[in-house]
Amino acid sequence: MKITSMEIFEIVVPLKDKYTLSKVIGSKSSTECVLVKIDTDEGIYGIGEADPHVPFTEESMESITYCILNYLSPLVIGQDPENIEGINSLMDQGVKLNLMAKGAINMACYDILGKKRNIPIYEMFGGKIRDFIPLAWSVGNSPPEQTVKDVQKAHDEGFKTIMIKTGHFAPHTDIERIRLVRNTYPNIKIIVDVNQGWDVETSIEVGRKIAPLDIYFLEQPVPYWDIEGLAKIKKSIPIPISVDESLLTLHDARRIIREGAADIFSIKVSKNGGISRAQKLIKIAAENEIKCWMNSMLEEGITQAASLHLGLSTPNLLDGGHAYFSPLRLAADISTYSENIQDLKIYPPTRPGLGIDLKTETINRFLRNKYNFSATNSAYR
Repeated sequence: MKITSMEIFEIVVPLKDKYTLSKVIGSKSSTECVLVKIDTDEGIYGIGEADPHVPFTEESMESITYCILNYLSPLVIGQDPENIEGINSLMDQGVKLNLMAKGAINMACYDILGKKRNIPIYEMFGGKIRDFIPLAWSVGNSPPEQTVKDVQKAHDEGFKTIMIKTGHFAPHTDIERIRLVRNTYPNIKIIVDVNQGWDVETSIEVGRKIAPLDIYFLEQPVPYWDIEGLAKIKKSIPIPISVDESLLTLHDARRIIREGAADIFSIKVSKNGGISRAQKLIKIAAENEIKCWMNSMLEEGITQAASLHLGLSTPNLLDGGHAYFSPLRLAADISTYSENIQDLKIYPPTRPGLGIDLKTETINRFLRNKYNFSATNSAYR
C-alpha cells in the first residue's frame, strides 16, 4: 500500500460558552484544529487531527499546516502507511519537534492500518480491558459563587469527576472556590488545574490549605520548565501531582521520573505527537508506577477517538472520569465520535481503525482553508 495524496483542513469551531483558564493561558471562545485526510492506492483513507492552542502550545494552526505541506507531505507521499515507525522516523529526520503536525499524520496512519486489518486500533495494543470510561467535566475560572453554580450544573447532569480551573484569580480566591465546591458537593472527585498559574511557594501554601478538602489531584501548578519546582511541591504536600504542560516528549517523561516530580501523567494525544508517542509515555509511566489521566485540549472527535483507543487498553489508568467530553463543549463535532457517548460514559467503537466517520457538512460549515498535496502536484488552496 502507498500513500498517494493528503488533504489538510483548517477548521475553527466556536465554543458553546467562553472558557477561562489561568492568567498564563487566557480565555478561549473557539477552538482551532487541523484535520488531515490521507488517501492510499488501495482506496483506504485515514484521518488525523492536530489541536493547537496558542499560547498553551508552541504550534499554531498556521504552523501545523505549513509544516505538513512543506516538510512532512513530501516525505510521506509514496510511503507505506502500515510502516508507522518508519514514517515516524522519516518525519523526525525531516523536521525537529512539531509534534502536533506529526501526530495528525500518525493518527491517520493508524486509522488506515486498522481499516486494512479490519480491527479497531485498541486491538493493536492488546485489546480493550474496559467496556467504557466515565467522563469528567471541567469548569473555567469564575468568581466563587459562579464556580459553585457551574459545578452544580455538571453535578446535576451526573458528572462525578470535575476539574476546576484555577490560577486566574488571587490564590485566596481559588482556595475559597475549591472550599465552597467541596462543602457543597462532598462526594465528587475534584481536580484542581492551575495551568502554570502559580509559583512554587504559592503552590505549596495553597496545596497545604486545600489538602484536607480531599483533592483528587493537582495539575501543573507551575511553569512547564520548572521540573525541580514540581518535585519540591510533590514532596511538600499530600495531594497527587499531575504533569501536563511539562510533559511533551519521552525525554520530558524520563526527566520527570528521574526527579520524582509527578504521580500522574496527563496524556494528550495531539500535544504528545500522536498515538505512537502517547503510547510510549503511557508505557514508561506504567513501568514507573505512575498513573495516567486521559486529558484533552478543546479537541474535536478525531483526536478524542485516538485517545479513547489508548484509554481502553491502558492498564495504569486512573479510576475516575477522564476528559473524553471535549466535543460536548463545542458548537459541533466534525465527526461521529460523540455518538459513542451515552449516560456520561464513552463506549468503544466497534468498527475498524478509529471507528468514526467525518461529517462533511459540519466541516464545510466551519472550514477556514483547505489544501491538497500529492505526488504530482504541490500544495494549493
